Amino acid sequence: MLKEYSNIIKDIILSLSILFVCALAYIGCMSLSESPYEPLGAGFIPKTISIVLALLSLILLGKSVRNVFKNHQGNVEGVSQSEPLPAVFKRRPGLAVLGVILTILYINVLYFRIMGFRISTVLFGVFLGTLLSRFNYKNSLISIIIAVVMGLGLHYIFTNVFIIDLP
Repeated sequence: MLKEYSNIIKDIILSLSILFVCALAYIGCMSLSESPYEPLGAGFIPKTISIVLALLSLILLGKSVRNVFKNHQGNVEGVSQSEPLPAVFKRRPGLAVLGVILTILYINVLYFRIMGFRISTVLFGVFLGTLLSRFNYKNSLISIIIAVVMGLGLHYIFTNVFIIDLP
């Protein structure tokens, strides 16, 4: 019986922990000083991220609590039954390691200003999307389109809307 609730309990603990961290981050951002160079204020982006994460965490919490009440019927979302996973969901730790390495490489390229934000974000999106899609042509094409839109769109939003200079 406890095994059926283990994923639900983990989700509830995770969502409550994220809510706590978001509250601390939001409270910490309230003490940031105002700057004449930033029209939205120094704490705008951290506050926005805290709010979005808190909302997503509340969604997870609501879904988990709902699953507790649905558990008596035996059709709980996200609770693993004793059936084996389909081949699509096999664990691939090598892929996880490559994703982490690619992310660290992306961060270092931006930090050391080896490439600009647009190019490095597009390349990161293309490589990670292709890697995650198992080099499937159709999915790789979709990831290329998403990467280009994301790289150019994020650059536009940060430089023209949030007025934050990017490399």
